[in-house]
Amino acid sequence: MVSAQWVYSTFKEGLKAFIEEQQKMGCDLSKLSYREWTKGIKEIFFNKGSNEYKIYSSINAGEYLLDLVWAEEFKGCYRKLILGLECEWGREDHKGRLEDVEEDFYKLMDVKCIVKVIIYQIGRKEQSVKFRERFRQVLLNFESHVVDEEYLFIEFVNEFKDIHTNAFYFRIPCNGKITQVKFVDIV
Repeated sequence: MVSAQWVYSTFKEGLKAFIEEQQKMGCDLSKLSYREWTKGIKEIFFNKGSNEYKIYSSINAGEYLLDLVWAEEFKGCYRKLILGLECEWGREDHKGRLEDVEEDFYKLMDVKCIVKVIIYQIGRKEQSVKFRERFRQVLLNFESHVVDEEYLFIEFVNEFKDIHTNAFYFRIPCNGKITQVKFVDIV
């Protein structure tokens, strides 16, 4: 069963391999563009899901609704989405801009799938509190939640200099509008 915690653990393994590969090629990680980071992250999720799921992303068949999705199919017929991913770094001139990230988060909320992943950059650790509070408010205002869907939030901190990530998640407790959001940190 796919869960937010499993997805993050799997992502961290893939991220470690991606970083090692970049370093072997002599790349300065702080000089990679947002496009290169996004491509690398999509490849991590593509590789982790491609044995079990049909993957829709710009890497292969083209995007479907989000930057990347894992779809379950049976005998060639689409059944459901397992994972949805949006990756938003903020515009180059607004690193970690909340509005840019929030716009992609809305897309995740509208898609029905088991695990919804948003990956974004924060310029400083202090921004994490601001982002979490905004995500909390957006989740509380939304009226079309589906019970047991999980939201996974992955933050890249300090413009990739040390490639530090924070992660937390929230499982939807009921259908419709919710009254409380308690994020759970993943360590």
